[in-house]
Amino acid sequence: MVTDFANSIELVRFAQNEGLFTSLTDQLSKDFQRANLSFETAEDVGPEAFVARLNARVDGILQTRFSAFQNLVYLIDIPEKTMKDIKGSNRSEMIGQTVLVMLKRTWQKVWIRHLHANKN
Repeated sequence: MVTDFANSIELVRFAQNEGLFTSLTDQLSKDFQRANLSFETAEDVGPEAFVARLNARVDGILQTRFSAFQNLVYLIDIPEKTMKDIKGSNRSEMIGQTVLVMLKRTWQKVWIRHLHANKN
């Protein structure tokens, strides 16, 4: 399983190439809903637009509902140490790294489900 992506756009492009972009966005939307947050996207958006929208949504949640953000991180199942290791020289960079971590964990869930579905 490929998990060493340089950035979020690369990860989303890979998901698209594997035919799993819809599964990725569905899983992400499900995790957001479980945290009582919304995040919906159209299937025809490109990787750059998708990542930009996700960055903006995460930034907005961080600014207005930090406890909901913490709940989202918990529901996505991101280790606390991973979140503590996020460093950045500015807010935008930190948001980008946070989104990458969120997408990587969500991708793991999608990829594992995909592998198990294809075994049968």
